[in-house]
Amino acid sequence: QLARLILMSEDFVVESLELVAEKAGDITPVIYEKYFERCPDSSTVMSHLDETTMGKMMDEVYRLIMVADYASESDYLNWEVVNHEFAYSVEPHMYEGLFAAMTEAVSEALGVDWNTAMESAWKARCDDLRREIVRRFTST
Repeated sequence: QLARLILMSEDFVVESLELVAEKAGDITPVIYEKYFERCPDSSTVMSHLDETTMGKMMDEVYRLIMVADYASESDYLNWEVVNHEFAYSVEPHMYEGLFAAMTEAVSEALGVDWNTAMESAWKARCDDLRREIVRRFTST
């Protein structure tokens, strides 16, 4: 339990994003490229969006991925998921592809600086966020 508390005092997801910003700058285009390769349905759903809108959407994903506890995000996530599901026909599996693309882009941008602590933290955080999102879908 002490080891878990020590790990929680360092946020390896936030640390890795800070390092990416220093090393590679904005990797948003890389994330979308990887995402659309993994999930072509998402490319179709988002085909009408311009670069600015897609950038704002990714800013929100960055913000959410840096949140360690989603209890305070409940109202926002409830609204966002309903909006995505009904206004844009987003499906639950699309988030898994997004988070996998994001993790891959971060790990590639960091190269030798990517480590097992970051990998574990990203997996746990993405799994948590995906579960929080998917459980709010009406179609699941």
